[in-house]
Amino acid sequence: KRPKSLIQPNDSDLIEINENQQTALSTSPISIKKLHDDDK
Repeated sequence: KRPKSLIQPNDSDLIEINENQQTALSTSPISIKKLHDDDK
């Protein structure tokens, strides 16, 4: 059971990183669109 407890924190960290990456990807296109709209 010891190794599992060590693995679980890493898994939660990976999930947090994945969520952060998803939010960054979802917001970056919007910011790019805004820049293009400003140019117009």
